[in-house]
Amino acid sequence: MASGTASPGLAISAAFGASVAFVIDRLEGGDRPVTDTGGLTRFGISKRAHPRVDVAALTRLEAMAIYHASYWTPIQADRLPRGLDLLLFDAAVNLGPPPAVRLLQEVLGVGVDGIVGHETIAAAKAFRPGSELRARFNERRERYYSDLAASKPVYKPYLYGWRCRLFRVADEAGRLGGAA
Repeated sequence: MASGTASPGLAISAAFGASVAFVIDRLEGGDRPVTDTGGLTRFGISKRAHPRVDVAALTRLEAMAIYHASYWTPIQADRLPRGLDLLLFDAAVNLGPPPAVRLLQEVLGVGVDGIVGHETIAAAKAFRPGSELRARFNERRERYYSDLAASKPVYKPYLYGWRCRLFRVADEAGRLGGAA
């Protein structure tokens, strides 16, 4: 597997490099700082989720290191089938790793504890076709957003954007993972 470096001393897989670039550039708006419900946000890294980070001065490489340490590594994305790794990574970025993993575990029918372990990885690798697993995971994630907006109306204005995000990431995951 090819690898690169996100920051000094951080070796990354090609899958992470492609996934984080997609999330930063296509889903999170790139370098454009915004203020949203998470406070000041840059490269998709929010002040609320990362209070010790100087978000205003955050570089792309620093953001990549945060994504790797806080999202990619906890979900063990390098051990998941290609395409599913991107879907779960994006869900972890948007929801947090444990809630995202719990959604995947529900879809897989394995123990739901929010931690990617041997059982979750084995079930994900064995699920055929992989395209159906990705579709079921995105369907479950969409239901999560719908339920959230229904139970907390303050989130209702975000529902359309969340759904658009799901379509964009599903298209990319399908391109990466194929039908297998």
